[in-house]
Amino acid sequence: MKPLFILIGLVLGMYMGNSKDPRVLLCLVLFALLALFFSKKKGLTLWFIGGLTVGLVVGFVRLPVPFGKGTYTGIIVKTSDNYVIVFSRLERFYVYAKGHSFELGDIVSFVGKVEEYSFSTYEGRFDFGEYLSSIGVRASLSSFEHTFLFKNPVRIRAMENLFLGKLDENASALASSLLFNRKNYESSALIAANSLNIVFILSNSGLLYGMLLRRIEAVLKYKLKDRTAERIMLFLSLFFLLFSIDKIGIRRVFLLRLLRYINKYWLKEQFEYFDLLGFAGIIFFLLNPYDVIATGFLLGFGASYCSNLSGVIFSRYKKTKKKLLGFLLLRLLILPLSLESSLGVLHLFAPIYAEILLIPVSLFQLVGYLSFLLFPFPQPINFLGNALTNFLLGLSKVDPSLRIPISGTVFQFLYYLLLISSLYFIEVGVRRYRNILIGVYLGSYVISLLPILPLASQEVTFINVGQGDSILIRDHGKVVLLDTGGNLHFDMAKEVLIPYLYRKRIYHIDCLIASHGDFDHIGAKDSLMSNFKVYNYVDKKEDFPITIGNITLTNYNVYGGKEENETSLVLGLSFMDKRWLFTGDATISIEKKIILDNPSLKADILKAGHHGSDTSSCEEFLKAVSPETVIISVGKKNSYGHPSKAVISRMEKLGIKIRRTDLEGTITYKNLSLG
Repeated sequence: MKPLFILIGLVLGMYMGNSKDPRVLLCLVLFALLALFFSKKKGLTLWFIGGLTVGLVVGFVRLPVPFGKGTYTGIIVKTSDNYVIVFSRLERFYVYAKGHSFELGDIVSFVGKVEEYSFSTYEGRFDFGEYLSSIGVRASLSSFEHTFLFKNPVRIRAMENLFLGKLDENASALASSLLFNRKNYESSALIAANSLNIVFILSNSGLLYGMLLRRIEAVLKYKLKDRTAERIMLFLSLFFLLFSIDKIGIRRVFLLRLLRYINKYWLKEQFEYFDLLGFAGIIFFLLNPYDVIATGFLLGFGASYCSNLSGVIFSRYKKTKKKLLGFLLLRLLILPLSLESSLGVLHLFAPIYAEILLIPVSLFQLVGYLSFLLFPFPQPINFLGNALTNFLLGLSKVDPSLRIPISGTVFQFLYYLLLISSLYFIEVGVRRYRNILIGVYLGSYVISLLPILPLASQEVTFINVGQGDSILIRDHGKVVLLDTGGNLHFDMAKEVLIPYLYRKRIYHIDCLIASHGDFDHIGAKDSLMSNFKVYNYVDKKEDFPITIGNITLTNYNVYGGKEENETSLVLGLSFMDKRWLFTGDATISIEKKIILDNPSLKADILKAGHHGSDTSSCEEFLKAVSPETVIISVGKKNSYGHPSKAVISRMEKLGIKIRRTDLEGTITYKNLSLG
């Protein structure tokens, strides 16, 4: 067990030094406690502390990044359609390379500039910058030119593209995902799987890779001796690994299979499975410390650990019951993550559908690999691809589900604490405390389902929609949304606003207001109103003032103009003991008219006009309104140059506190109020 405890310490130490997600950190602490509880051997705590110490040192101590221009020679360690990761000077650099011809293992000399990277972020949406940080990438390399010093002779990506071009649409989409881990989320199969929250089953993952190998091995062992079959399987697993070597789950399956073979035939079963699991994780850490805090690693190793642990805990039960309990334990472990990924919708048949699909999906994967590696036979793959797509579309029509509020950090911590405590009491045979814990958990869970906090509080939130505006105003159960933001590349309503509202347990909007018609302010309106309950929509100045609950909005731009920004609503609100002013994209000419006609107008918090552009926020307006804080809703590194340096300087000169969504993300002001 020593290697396992070293690994747990390494993971916890690395995570403490690199991650911002407190939920995973809390779960890792509980995971460590679980391992300590179930350990039958003494002295393992010291090995855990040793691993923790090393993890903390590696996680916190970093060499300075070599910023600046120069020549950087390195090896390509990861490729994607639009970028590569290159390892050079003991650092990993992100290199933007759309439509590139790089391959894993290429050694390339780049002439370029190393600088900090910055990517647009949106509330609740995948944060690419955070992802790069999690895999140890701290800077980007802008390449001016490059020279190949060594080319990997096996050009896999070119072979993949040639192979996919011979398949029809459905088969190509499935082959891209299942064989090469290149997902097309616009394909029918992935849309259906995503709607059922089982899209993971269409991924080139360790789960499918392991199942494929086990099925081939079962056939071989039927005809051959175990050792001969396992030798063949090692060769085959290594061969398949070459096509997905950047996938942590697949590397994990191969490494564990290799260690099991060595332990069985060379070391005469000297180590237990938990030891092998620990050794595999330590090897991952030595090759790349950041691998052990990747989601794929944590889920894969955690599932393997708990699966084998359940065999120990439930050993007193019969085989069928033991398998069922192990299955339920695994589902309970991933339940909070599953609910979060499905926006709080519990798909009741999802586990059953996933089990049913494992066989046809692994068959498609096997036939696909054989066709790719030997010679193309597209007809069977097209047949299987269309059959699998139609099957998924059929399943998506039978999807009984329940909407369950997404739990926060505290509840998830308590959830895992209860689960681990229950396992402990099952192990030691104390049923009384287990039953009490389950009763407390169920009671607290029922209470957590009640929208107590939303009904007992007020808030104003500036949602991070990138380069755009969207402001949530909530008075207990009454909800107003001012603007929706908009993006030409994805559905802002489905991917940002609706998930955010669901996470806050908001299931309707009483009034949606458009400040004006610009796409970055109201571009997501149609999708939002089609997919979410919106009672009223307002976009005319004549409709003001508007009162929703304790929310009374007054429009100060009664003038209008020829340009769209001149028609932007300028809304004032007295709420939560503060004076708010939301200026949309109102221009300087409108600002001057407003303060001329409303000399007593003041604001504690001002939403800066036009994302901090120099077409708004003139000095006269700022002095007259005299805000304590200005909120600038703006996207990172936007092409407009917002916010203007002159505007920022003007605000700083007046002593105004500046808060920006591109730097802070979503900005929330909240007040607990029962009345």
